[in-house]
Amino acid sequence: MPDDLSSRLDLPLLAAGQLQKHITVNEALTRLDALVQASVRSRTAGPPASPVEGDLYIAAAGWSVPPGTLVRFDVPDWRPLEAPEGLRVWVQDEGRLWLREDGGWVELGRRLGEVQALSRFGLDATADAANPFLARLNSALWTARAPGEGGTGDLRLVFNKSAPERVLSLLFQSAWG
Repeated sequence: MPDDLSSRLDLPLLAAGQLQKHITVNEALTRLDALVQASVRSRTAGPPASPVEGDLYIAAAGWSVPPGTLVRFDVPDWRPLEAPEGLRVWVQDEGRLWLREDGGWVELGRRLGEVQALSRFGLDATADAANPFLARLNSALWTARAPGEGGTGDLRLVFNKSAPERVLSLLFQSAWG
């Protein structure tokens, strides 16, 4: 690690006997302001005509930096920021969370290998208390995991009720009735 930068976020460090320490501290605070709980306006738009101090974007085509660069508007210029691996960024115009990985950006949902203990799950729909699992789609396919993939090759769909007197039904309906 260089003696003048922090190891992860490359924040400038104060040097012993340094003059004008406020410049170094302000630079570090500006980087922290951009990188901690990062929220960018867009990752697909070009530079806006009237940016606001502190606006943050992931550069797309049309910027003066390579696509994928994290840029912040500090009057009067856009400044590229080094985005560390693992940085999570909320993209406002998409309403999605993106992750810095291998020098690029990947949607966080694509990186989740396991999701556990959900109380509700909506697929292209909003699940509620009456329907904690809700999928809105035109077709669905359930396929068995092959033995070469760690499965048995079998596929079993099980419906289980809590007691013999409880109802178990499979309902087919049209137009909600």
